[in-house]
Amino acid sequence: MFESDALEVWNLTAGQAARAGACEIFNVVGRVHRPEIGATLTYSLNGGPERAVFVRRRREDGPRLSGPGHFNIDTISSSELRRSNHLRLSLRDGPAAMSCDLPFDAVHCDEGEPRFALDLERVSRVEDAGQVVDGRWTIARDAEGRPFLGILPDDIGYDRAILIGCGTWTAGYEILARLRVTKVAGSHNVGLLFKFNPHDRGDGTRLPTRWSSGLAYYRSYGPAGLKLRVGTGVHVNPRGVMQGDHVLGSRPLDYFRYWARRVSPAHPASELRLGRDYWFHAVVGRDRYALAVWQDGRPRRSAQVVVQNPPELLASGAVGVLAYQADVRVYDFQVRPCQS
Repeated sequence: MFESDALEVWNLTAGQAARAGACEIFNVVGRVHRPEIGATLTYSLNGGPERAVFVRRRREDGPRLSGPGHFNIDTISSSELRRSNHLRLSLRDGPAAMSCDLPFDAVHCDEGEPRFALDLERVSRVEDAGQVVDGRWTIARDAEGRPFLGILPDDIGYDRAILIGCGTWTAGYEILARLRVTKVAGSHNVGLLFKFNPHDRGDGTRLPTRWSSGLAYYRSYGPAGLKLRVGTGVHVNPRGVMQGDHVLGSRPLDYFRYWARRVSPAHPASELRLGRDYWFHAVVGRDRYALAVWQDGRPRRSAQVVVQNPPELLASGAVGVLAYQADVRVYDFQVRPCQS
């Protein structure tokens, strides 16, 4: 993390390295400390031209930025990055101006076979663990002293996403992750990303929400349950109809809590038991997708959702973790080749 009198950057640290190549857009996220209406934020990369940065100032500024002064630079391509880079951020309010200089290295992902193991005992910065797309991700320790990568309760928001691996990964791998949710804010989802492709690129005056990715996750709404889902340019058209959304398979996670929620709103808001560890196991095979989710300490489940011969909707993309209107703690995250 980088912090000055004017602003903070959540996924870069001065003089340190950051992962790149999980997707073509290299997002930079953070917060302006005093987001006055008249102030403008711009950046320059490696001495290039100044570009506008989209900053949230009003509730109407879109869902991806959850708090006043939050910003997301989505106009840097991974291909623009050098081994050593210099980012200058400039905040101007009329004649007054303040600039921050942030040197950082870019480490591009290995385009070899899909294989990764998150070692939280050896990383201290978010950019060591993955490539942030949205949200303030943190590395911290819980009350038991266990390290985790996560979104803290105060940072809950729309589609908090962090990517791991390489955007060229296609299929033939499995993901095993240990996750915990302790707080939700109404309708929510949490789980794994696969074949993630970047959102539509903005221009510094807007932050598009159109997305393309595979999801292996739990969703609390519309209808609720475990889902294997692929989105291709997902957006809501002018008639209010969602386009590009493909739910390939679905099943309740906990049948008792599923039906209890349908009968009475007084029952728990989620089929996930808050404050408990869950294992998420997703198979992204060439001819089979599968998802199994079970509570830690209970017998390992066979896949609850299986899709044979899934359609080839996305050719490739990175893997990662997604949390919508929920905090999440990632204690373990592994990717390895599989045979299916």
